[in-house]
Amino acid sequence: MTMQRTERVGMCALVLSATLTSSPAAQQATHAVYYSVPSWAPDGGTIAFESNRDGEAAVYTIRPDGSGLTRLTPSGTPGEQPNWSTDGRSIVFTSSRDGVRQLYLMTRTGGDPVALPGTTNGFLSAFSPDGRWLLFAAQDRRPSSQYRVFVLHPDGSSRRQLGDSTKSNEDPRWTTDGQRVVFTEVPMLERLPNEAPRDFVRRRTEAQRLFSVTPEGLDTRALQPDEANRLSRDRGLSPDGKWLVYSKEVENVVGLYLQEQSSGAERLLDRGNPRP
Repeated sequence: MTMQRTERVGMCALVLSATLTSSPAAQQATHAVYYSVPSWAPDGGTIAFESNRDGEAAVYTIRPDGSGLTRLTPSGTPGEQPNWSTDGRSIVFTSSRDGVRQLYLMTRTGGDPVALPGTTNGFLSAFSPDGRWLLFAAQDRRPSSQYRVFVLHPDGSSRRQLGDSTKSNEDPRWTTDGQRVVFTEVPMLERLPNEAPRDFVRRRTEAQRLFSVTPEGLDTRALQPDEANRLSRDRGLSPDGKWLVYSKEVENVVGLYLQEQSSGAERLLDRGNPRP
């Protein structure tokens, strides 16, 4: 049994890749399903998540009891990394449309998607607790090993880059009080000759540091991991702190699970097909 917590991993790659095979048998078999970036509505009544359960990346919602599974983004239009607005009426997500990848805002039922200005190549977005700011990560170009952290007002105004522009700034999240942004700073390292990919990732991870800064870009502070964890919260944790939603693989099948924090008891919300 392999547990896959999707809330925080290196290089902001919070989407678990769907592995497609090309053998004749595999073409008739189902694709490898993943679940990623689950987040709770502010009232705790609905969970949004990304999955390829229907063959492509899309945004879904489901109730904590496993009922009401609903696909919000239409077929042929990718939907990734959803998160809720502060009032719970809307969902912000990443999508590629007309050749441009950026953030969109739609109603909680999937209607009226609107492109958010100033968010080209944006992903991993989150509204501040007071709703005044939208935080997101971005790349100047794709692909790139350098990530940047931005904040702006939901109308696209006051766009500001946070962090040292000579480094890669990753995994941004709000502190619980909404006063600061926590992010990971990684030096721009090059892979050494004959260095194995996993060794490069390990070296990169060892070089990273945690910081916090105000949304105005002021008062940058270095943080220890335990301090960063205290200041922020996992988006997979329910608003009342009683439940954690996450992805886990059991007997070669990935599913979306809910765990009661006090007892450790699990509940299966949705599961995909066996991996090829």
